[in-house]
Amino acid sequence: MVIFFGGMTFTIQINDLNILNWWNLTAEELIKTGETINNLQHLINLKQGLTANEIILPDRSLEPLEEGGAEGNLPDIEAQIEEYCRYILRLILIYER
Repeated sequence: MVIFFGGMTFTIQINDLNILNWWNLTAEELIKTGETINNLQHLINLKQGLTANEIILPDRSLEPLEEGGAEGNLPDIEAQIEEYCRYILRLILIYER
């Protein structure tokens, strides 16, 4: 179970959003909506000239994991940022059509 703000679970948050907005979103639809919003924000930033070197990640993402299958390993952050920027730039080409 994932707990968010104020001890509310994701399920409760989805139910509350659906009730307040007269929506009928599933968890998957809400996650996809959030992903789309995030991608559009990055798309706008890149169109305005943001470069991969200017992307700031939270400190937590720069620390090795303490448990699990990837314990002690740190992913190649630079490669992931470059790949993500290429993905967003492809989105720019799609949206400009």
